Amino acid sequence: PDAVKEKNKRFATPLHSACLNNAPLEVISLLLRTWPDAVKEKDGCGFLPLHSACKGNASFDVVSLLLRTWPDAAKEWNSMRQTPLHLACSVRAHVDVVSILLSSWPDAAEENDGMGHTPLYKAILYSASKEVVYLLLSSWPDALQETDDDCYNKLVDMAYHKGAPLEMIYFLVDKLLGDKENRDNFFELIEEHHSTEELCQCAFSLLFESDLSTTHINEIKIFFINNEMWNCVYWLIDEYPLVSKSMGLHTNEMGSFLSLVGKHCSLLTMWK
Repeated sequence: PDAVKEKNKRFATPLHSACLNNAPLEVISLLLRTWPDAVKEKDGCGFLPLHSACKGNASFDVVSLLLRTWPDAAKEWNSMRQTPLHLACSVRAHVDVVSILLSSWPDAAEENDGMGHTPLYKAILYSASKEVVYLLLSSWPDALQETDDDCYNKLVDMAYHKGAPLEMIYFLVDKLLGDKENRDNFFELIEEHHSTEELCQCAFSLLFESDLSTTHINEIKIFFINNEMWNCVYWLIDEYPLVSKSMGLHTNEMGSFLSLVGKHCSLLTMWK
């Protein structure tokens, strides 16, 4: 039994190694039953077994078991000041894994690692799923407000340059435009790229052109709806209220939709 307490030259226990290398849940469970306090042991890099599991992109069941054994593991940093959430977001972990880490410690979304990066930054840098990015932003909306040295939005700009899917870029921009002040500063925050030319044209029309034709308004509306940019739809309705009449919604849906608009809702509840 004492073999589970042995450490290698990196000061890692068998549990560390099992978690890092995606050992089956049964193996992790056996190691924990044999030595429950193994969950609190750190290796030479300050990794807990939970850090190792997240770095190794372990399954939800493994991460859940480690957290049940010691919930506060979610709050621990390694020697690079990374939380388990930082590591999970760096390996494109499943949204369920990110969710349980956030449930264990919601403030993890606000933590900067040793490089000054939030979990959201890591998620975008390493092309995490839209669901993961949405979850992180729901936990801490202000994470999207960072700007870079050129005053462009830091995370949106990184998404451009890292070749993130256009869907992700539109999603981030739409979240950013939930703040009315960001609409007015659109071209100060969003650097124009060839991939976002159509979006920038829509923003230019709303900001600098008056009395748009019905055809042009409908083109903008269709573009926003097709790309699920609901804050942008609200922006369009704010400028041209009659647009809501041509939304093509069922009568029951229209009542709810107009109620949300009247309350200045961000419309994110419509996002699916």
